[in-house]
Amino acid sequence: MTVELVERTKRKRATYVGGLEQFGIKLADAAKIFRHKFATGCNPAKDRPGSVVIQGDVKFEVVDLIKSEFKSKIKPSQIKFVEGGSKADADDDDDDDDDDDDSDE
Repeated sequence: MTVELVERTKRKRATYVGGLEQFGIKLADAAKIFRHKFATGCNPAKDRPGSVVIQGDVKFEVVDLIKSEFKSKIKPSQIKFVEGGSKADADDDDDDDDDDDDSDE
């Protein structure tokens, strides 16, 4: 199971929780639990099949909730964080690598 924080636009973030179906948890049921606990928008993700998207940065809180709500199905060792990022961050890293290559010549 994975938990990923993704920057959507400007300062807005979304938390994606993936892999719940592998543990026999229906996405709609998980989304309902998350929606009520965090009092925010939460639905099965259309752009990432098999994931639930939660509005906002709740990556640590969602892990605690999963540990308490689904403790009989998911072990804490089965929860992995995935580093999210913005496209701008990836572009900046590529530019730095190109500059280093030019200086070596």
